[in-house]
Amino acid sequence: MIVLQIMYVFVMMAVPILVALLVAVRVYQPEPKKRKRKMSTEQLLAPSGGYWQIDLVNIVNGQVFRKVFRQRLVLGRTVNDFDVTGTLSIGTESYISREQCALFVTREGVVLRNLSVSNATMLNGKSLDERPCYVRSGDEIGIGYSRFRIMNIAHIPVG
Repeated sequence: MIVLQIMYVFVMMAVPILVALLVAVRVYQPEPKKRKRKMSTEQLLAPSGGYWQIDLVNIVNGQVFRKVFRQRLVLGRTVNDFDVTGTLSIGTESYISREQCALFVTREGVVLRNLSVSNATMLNGKSLDERPCYVRSGDEIGIGYSRFRIMNIAHIPVG
């Protein structure tokens, strides 16, 4: 009998506490994090018309890269490097991914976006996260231990 009375008292004390906890959890739920809206490649691309030329110099060893592309240029380790395919092989080091980053032509200018999951891409000393960043002549792209300065980036109109 005493055991039943103790259980009754325990339950009668525990029920209001549990109800208060449930109400508190329901009322004080944190707001869900707002997701950053990613721009798709189709939203970024400008209408076709002409070519773009970029001149990069590797600050570490002085190697110069010149590339003509249309709307997208992928920089990476072992990409096919033909004349106007939109790819540029910038090194063979293991810290450079096959497709490390890409330059996209937009209506407002040229945007740099990191494509690698395992290797970081830096722009002027700041890491590129999910959002793309606009680039211009004089900017510095960092990939691992390599640093590339954009010497020139220019639109070449057709006709």
